Amino acid sequence: MRKEFHKYLDKSPLSATSVFNGAFADILTYNTPMLDLKNKSVGYLGESADWHMDFTTRNDTAAFTAEAALDSDAPRSLRIASFQVSPRELAALASEATKTTFKLVPMGSLDKFAEYIKHERAGNPSSENELFPKWQSAQYMHGMFSTHHESLDNNRYPELKWTSAAEFIHSIA
Repeated sequence: MRKEFHKYLDKSPLSATSVFNGAFADILTYNTPMLDLKNKSVGYLGESADWHMDFTTRNDTAAFTAEAALDSDAPRSLRIASFQVSPRELAALASEATKTTFKLVPMGSLDKFAEYIKHERAGNPSSENELFPKWQSAQYMHGMFSTHHESLDNNRYPELKWTSAAEFIHSIA
């Protein structure tokens, strides 16, 4: 739907800017396999615990979006992330913040996880009508371990101060 809307928007006389932000950092507070504060673990998909994921706080997203809205020269697309952090770095930050060792937990290949998602979705057709089906959360996690912004527009508004991974992890630990 977003792609269809962008096609429509590109044909309209309106000037538009889309802000593509990293996953909201709040997800790190939910005790998901990605960061499980209760079990002192950080899970990851794929072959490497060094893949960097994009996270953005709500406040950083709001501040950047406000600046972009007032910027008459803002381009069509802007990409931001408060911080980019790997599972290995996340485990180190959480260990430091809690004074407890966090272990890295490999959760398998991205291909096998994609098969799992496909199976879950096909096996529960009624979930297509759910607001947040289980497989959708899994797709979101798959995306976090398979794509990220190669370059960021964080410096477009130099007066903004971005929340670092360390600041965020220390605030939730």
